[in-house]
Amino acid sequence: MMAKPYSEFNVFDYLILFGYIEIIFFVVIVSILFLRNRRDKPERLKNYLIGISIFLICFAVNWALIIYRDYFMDFTVMILYPENYNEILVSDFYEITIFNTIWRIATAFVGFGLLVFIIVFELYILNKKTHFILSIIQAFFAIFSLFIGARGGDEIVELKIFLYLGYFSGFVIPIIYFILGARSTGSARRNSFGAGIGFLLLFFGIAFNSTVVQYVGTLVFNIPRATFEVIGSLISIGCINAGIIIYKISIKD
Repeated sequence: MMAKPYSEFNVFDYLILFGYIEIIFFVVIVSILFLRNRRDKPERLKNYLIGISIFLICFAVNWALIIYRDYFMDFTVMILYPENYNEILVSDFYEITIFNTIWRIATAFVGFGLLVFIIVFELYILNKKTHFILSIIQAFFAIFSLFIGARGGDEIVELKIFLYLGYFSGFVIPIIYFILGARSTGSARRNSFGAGIGFLLLFFGIAFNSTVVQYVGTLVFNIPRATFEVIGSLISIGCINAGIIIYKISIKD
């Protein structure tokens, strides 16, 4: 979501901004907790928790870059180039080069973090039974994301939709957790279902913050884009926080 000028902010805009910033600190804290909890754990679980932490840290970096791009990049231009501020904001260099570069870097971080998580998931949860197929697919989409810009015509929108399909491997993971839960009993069953729900909520949160989902949402529900952006952003913040909490509680044994 691209932020509007601060002079036009209302209470929902400030709520969304603070919610986005809160997510960064919350995700970093949870990743640190995962790293601390790896002590006195079996080697396999230690490596798995490290993979989770790497994914969460990459996600936090992605979120920070997106917030900077949407809310604070204008300030940077104003400080560095006060005399040419207005000209730069409407230039192709700002609109395409700078904006797209930050978007690519942010997308690369979350793509890499998800790749690391999927690798350790296939290694230590699935015991290589999937032969790293999910990791190979995710690696392709992570590399592909480096070549897509954040702005452009319909062809860019189509490419971004294709890119988001790369997150399918992230949506497959909850399904696998649910299958493992159905085949387990006791605490293992509860933890598997909890982890699946947590991971699913996390990716719902990521999806609702994407321009693709917001664009489709305005067409499906026939409401103004600005209204759906607010709704989608609030849903995104709630889902991400709830998903991480549930996942952290579930991954304990």
